[in-house]
Amino acid sequence: MSDTTILICTGFHRSATSVTAQWLARLGLNMGHWMLGASPSNRDGHYEDNSLVMLQNQALAAQGTSWRFHDEVPLYPLQAVNMISRYSASRDQFSPEGWCVKDPRCTLFLPAWNNVLESRARYLFVLRHWSESIQSLYKRHAEALVFDHSSGLKEAHLQFWRKPTLALEMWIAYNRRLLDFFKKHPDQTLLISQRSIFSGLKLPEILNKRWNMSFDFAESPVKPHLLADIVDNNILSMCTTELVEKADKLWEELMAITDYKNNDESARWSNNENKICQLRNVSEILDTYIPTVIPIDLKAHLDWLETQAGPLNLLPVIQWLRSDAEYRFGLWEKLARLALKHSNWSVAIEALKHIVIVGNPAPNIFKLLADAYLGHGEYDMAIKLYEKAISKNKKNFIFYVSLSHLYMSLGRHEKAEMLLKKSTKYFDRIPGLLFNAIIDALWQQGKYNEAKDLLAARKDEGSILKLSLYEIEEGNESGVERLRKWRSRRLEFNSFESFKCQIESSGLSKSSSINLVKRVQDIYAELF
Repeated sequence: MSDTTILICTGFHRSATSVTAQWLARLGLNMGHWMLGASPSNRDGHYEDNSLVMLQNQALAAQGTSWRFHDEVPLYPLQAVNMISRYSASRDQFSPEGWCVKDPRCTLFLPAWNNVLESRARYLFVLRHWSESIQSLYKRHAEALVFDHSSGLKEAHLQFWRKPTLALEMWIAYNRRLLDFFKKHPDQTLLISQRSIFSGLKLPEILNKRWNMSFDFAESPVKPHLLADIVDNNILSMCTTELVEKADKLWEELMAITDYKNNDESARWSNNENKICQLRNVSEILDTYIPTVIPIDLKAHLDWLETQAGPLNLLPVIQWLRSDAEYRFGLWEKLARLALKHSNWSVAIEALKHIVIVGNPAPNIFKLLADAYLGHGEYDMAIKLYEKAISKNKKNFIFYVSLSHLYMSLGRHEKAEMLLKKSTKYFDRIPGLLFNAIIDALWQQGKYNEAKDLLAARKDEGSILKLSLYEIEEGNESGVERLRKWRSRRLEFNSFESFKCQIESSGLSKSSSINLVKRVQDIYAELF
C-alpha cells in the first residue's frame, strides 16, 4: 500500500462541497479520471469521480437505501470496505503521488474509508446550516420537476414532498455521522463552514498549516454573490418541531468543534416572527404502517422480495429454484436482477451462470452477467462478457454504453471513444444515451471543440442544455444566455396553471402541495 496522503472532501448535499473540490482541483489534486459533468443546479461542475458515485450508490442499494438515506434502515458502512479497497487501489495506480475524492455519500461510509486508508486519509468536512441545505434541495428538485416534465412529474423528485420531512431527516443522518467520526479521529479531520468559504477563507494556507501540505496559491473559484443564505419560512411547513429541535442541537454541537466558521452561523429566516407557526404536527406527517405477509409461492416470493428494503438473504432462493424451478429461466433472471439491485454479486453470478449453462441465453443475459462481475471487481471478465453481448446483438446500444462506462472508470477514455464511434454504423440515428456517452468520452480527453461541434450539430433540447453547461464550465458567457433560452423554451411546454393542476392531482398532502406550487411559481416568475 502507498503511504501518500489522500484527501476526502465531503459533507451533506448542497453544502458547498463542489466549489471546495473545485478549489482543490485548482491546487493540483487529482479528483478522478471520469469526472461527473456540470448540471443546471451545479453549473461549475460537481468534481466527483463518476466511478465512485456509482460504487457508493451500489453500496447503498445493497443495504436497501440510496443517497436519500435518512436512517430509515440500519446502515453498516464496513460492508463497503472491499469496494472502497478496490477503488483506492485503482486510484493509487493512476495517481501514485496522491489523490482526492469528493462525494457527499462518503459521509455515510467514513468508517469504511478509514478502515482502508488508515493514517493516509485526511478528511475535509464542509458544513452548512440545515435550513439552507434543505431549502437548496427543495429548490433543485422543484426545478428538476419543472424542466424535466416530458413524462409527467418524476417520482424521484416528488419524494421530497411525498415525505415532507425527508430532507431534514437526511441532513440529520449525514451530519450525525460526521460528528461521530470527528470524535474518534479529530487529528485527521478539518471542519469548515460554508459561510466561512464564502467569506474569504484561505483554503490552501489552512491545509498547509493543518497537515503540513505544500500547496501553492490557486485563485479561489468561490463566487460570493451566489451565496443564498436567506431561508424562506415556507420550508418549516415541511418540518416537525421535534426534528427542528434535533437539527438545531446537532448544529450547535458541530459549530462547537468547527475549525473555521463565521461569527454568526445561525439561520437567517425571511420572517423570524412567524417561524414557530409554520411548524407541522408530527401526526400530520407520519406515514401509515402497513404490515407485510411473506408469500409462499416462488414467483410471489420473488415479487415480495422486490418490495423489501434489504439487505436480503437470497441464498435460500437459489436452493428453492434448483429444486422446484430449474428450467423456469424467467424466475432465475428475476432473482439475478434482484441480486444486482442489492449488489449481491455472488448470487447474481450464480443465477445468471445457471441460465447460460442450462438454458439458451438471450444477449441481455451476458450483459447482466457482465454487470455482476463488474460489481464483484472482476473487470477483465466483465469486459469479455460485454463483448459477448455485443457480438450477439450489435444493435443494442446499451451494451456499448455499458462497456464504455467500464473503460471510462478504468481511465481508458480513448478505447471508450473508439468503441462508441464504431458502434454508430449500426444506427440510422445515434440514440441519445449512446450520443451522450461519445460526448463524455471526448470531454474527458480534453477534446472540447469536437464535443461542442457534435452537440451544436445535433440541435435537440438535451444537446443544447449540455452545450450550454459546457460553455458555462469553460467561462463562456454565451452559455449563460443559451441556458436562459433553454429554460424559457421548457416552460413554454407547460403553463404555470397546467403545472399547478398536475401538482394538485399528484396525491400530495395539502401543505406539501402548497409548498411545491409556491416553488414552481417562483421559478416561472424568475423567467417571465
